[in-house]
Amino acid sequence: MIEAMGLRPTPNKIKFEAEEDMTYAKSRSSKLSTVECSFYDLQCMFGKPAFEGKGDNITTEFLVNYEAYISDEMGVEEIMGQFRLYDWYYSRDFNDDYKDITWNIGGNSFEDEEHFRIALKLFQDTDIRYGSSYPEPCIATEEYIEINNYEEAA
Repeated sequence: MIEAMGLRPTPNKIKFEAEEDMTYAKSRSSKLSTVECSFYDLQCMFGKPAFEGKGDNITTEFLVNYEAYISDEMGVEEIMGQFRLYDWYYSRDFNDDYKDITWNIGGNSFEDEEHFRIALKLFQDTDIRYGSSYPEPCIATEEYIEINNYEEAA
């Protein structure tokens, strides 16, 4: 409909910003799902974890904010949220950062998990990881990433 009026819809875009400490953690998040991934891959994606040490059953936690703009024939919707990735019950092997382990995905809504899955798919299925050099994160660059089809990305 917007294209019929001669207007071009805003592209679907998303950005991720990793927090470097737990100060900005939203309270009351809960476990939504799990993912098998290495610490190395998460660090490449999001940079330095917000927490590393010995906590309450956790040794490592990534805290990531996201902001997405989704366009369709009705207009543009803004979606914002935050997800966490943490190794429950000390599952991280500090001797092998490349070993896949189970990470819990935490958040306040199912959209939080969905946006982590988008980040993971961008990392695994595109060349985005080669756009910057390690130790800089490739996903959490605070720059918008255009997504052709938002539904397929999720």
